[in-house]
Amino acid sequence: MIRFLFLTIVLLSISNTVLAAGSEFNIKVLSGDDTTPPTTPTLLSAVPTAYSQIDVAWSASIDNFTFGGYVLLRDGTPIATTTQTSFNDTGLTPETLYNYEVYAFDNFLNISTTSNSIATTTPALPVVTPPVTATTTEDETTSESTKINSLRYLPITKLILLGKPLVPLDTLYVGVKIMSIMAGILVMILTVRNTRQ
Repeated sequence: MIRFLFLTIVLLSISNTVLAAGSEFNIKVLSGDDTTPPTTPTLLSAVPTAYSQIDVAWSASIDNFTFGGYVLLRDGTPIATTTQTSFNDTGLTPETLYNYEVYAFDNFLNISTTSNSIATTTPALPVVTPPVTATTTEDETTSESTKINSLRYLPITKLILLGKPLVPLDTLYVGVKIMSIMAGILVMILTVRNTRQ
């Protein structure tokens, strides 16, 4: 049973204070034993909010006299003592399963039974994918060069069928120029013959 003892103190003489002689005030003193623990809290949620953090929340407990606070356990080990009904558990390991429980206590160190447990897993670290860049291997370069060189020596009829110009173009220009000169000479010869006849 808890009892209150009220004491009345009358100040007879106090110097250098704001209290004058004859002032009185009451002091309440607690006596007796409190053996009733607080009600058991209910664990409401344990939510991973980052790869290294889980936010835990629970319901409030009630005590018959003076409530103390809560003790939060992770995997059976106390990690926090608080008067709040939530706690942000940080510094965790990614992709790891954690189990949480909580209990309440009062100022007489009466402890409630442990709450229900909630287990949850932290997410994995984000995977950063490097950008893909197009690269040309030495084999591809050699192959392309081989294709171009093979076109240099194809007959012009085959090049036309393939839909590709003669390679190189300067060779085509020189060839056409020579053919044009030869055709001119041939025309001159035929003209001279016809004149003599």
